[in-house]
Amino acid sequence: MRPILLGMNPNDASYEDLDPRAGSGKRILEMVGDVTFSAFERRNVLRSKLWRTIEARTKRSRIRDDLAGRTVVAFGNEVWQALALPRAPWFGSTMTKEGSKYWRVPHPSGRNLMYNKAKNRDMLRELLYRVANE
Repeated sequence: MRPILLGMNPNDASYEDLDPRAGSGKRILEMVGDVTFSAFERRNVLRSKLWRTIEARTKRSRIRDDLAGRTVVAFGNEVWQALALPRAPWFGSTMTKEGSKYWRVPHPSGRNLMYNKAKNRDMLRELLYRVANE
């Protein structure tokens, strides 16, 4: 099975999960390249265009069950917290009782300044390449 890129919710330009033509999907694609980006299945926690923390948390069990045994790259604190995952550093990972491996990475929003640093873009590129080729 392909690993998963897990985002928050669709952006204003598209209903496609992490759409490579717009928003966060486009930024991820620009940082990691088409071959690596295409190796992943793409999903969002919510289908709605607005992020609702309470709604995301109510879907926690279903999402974690759906992702059982999978490798997941979770983008941002909101996704990580909605799934009630244990603490992990940026670009670090954790295993769950469902047998999933989750990687925690900063959200690729244009408002997030972490990816302004080449070091963080390189870390994302290297991590996604490694996960895609496991």
